[in-house]
Amino acid sequence: MKKYLYSFAMFTVLTVCQAFADHLKTNEWGAVTNNFQMSINFKGEKNGIKTNQPLCLLIYYKNVSTNQTFRVYRANAIECDPGYSFVVISPSGKDISSNTEKITPSESGGFVSMVPNQIIECEFNLSRLYKFDEIGTYNIIVKKAIWSPKSQKVFTVISNPLNVVVSN
Repeated sequence: MKKYLYSFAMFTVLTVCQAFADHLKTNEWGAVTNNFQMSINFKGEKNGIKTNQPLCLLIYYKNVSTNQTFRVYRANAIECDPGYSFVVISPSGKDISSNTEKITPSESGGFVSMVPNQIIECEFNLSRLYKFDEIGTYNIIVKKAIWSPKSQKVFTVISNPLNVVVSN
């Protein structure tokens, strides 16, 4: 009986995760890389923030394979995960991506295994790395290192571009 309850609970969790991510349109996902995709979205109903207001991203990972499991490293403090890199272009066109030296690698965390067709979501406070103090539209792309146990290699998955408007 416990086995059936556990299976039902896992099925429910995976279905709910899929339902939350289904609102993303196909073109809002980054390109498929080694049967894996990533998407970023702005947390909240709007597409913008006020100057110096925190900018939180919702990051979605999707295993699009039919028979492969992937591992995504998750630091306990996600903003301290050295597997992330960013392309951030300010409204004036300046590339401010080099701020990733502010990432101090976390000493704790672990891998999350993703089975075929699974989607997971995490929240990333990008304001811990970048100031969003210039009025206008920022363009953001996120990159993340993913481990493929099948090929025994790390590859980089790239998100969709996201525009975030900063206003007074």
